[in-house]
Amino acid sequence: MFFVLPTVYFFNNILNRNCPHCVALTPIIEEMAKDYSQDPSVMIAQFNTHANDLPNGVEIKYVPTLILFKNCQQKMEQVTFHGQNRTFTELTNFINTNKC
Repeated sequence: MFFVLPTVYFFNNILNRNCPHCVALTPIIEEMAKDYSQDPSVMIAQFNTHANDLPNGVEIKYVPTLILFKNCQQKMEQVTFHGQNRTFTELTNFINTNKC
């Protein structure tokens, strides 16, 4: 289980380094990390399923899977991105519209 601090949003790209779609998404996630680096309430990360086991409570059906973990009213929630366009703009809009 991920621990999410109050007022912190943890956006995670769950990937496998052998997946071409995952590799193609990596530069966008890195750009997002730079963009949000000045916002202490948002953390951007990548989790490689090839090298690590998924934490308890996190289930995925495919890679890449993009999940926003957020702590709203003392309850941790997971919101999965289901959009077709995995662009910088779409992903940042997803984070911003899913804040508490």
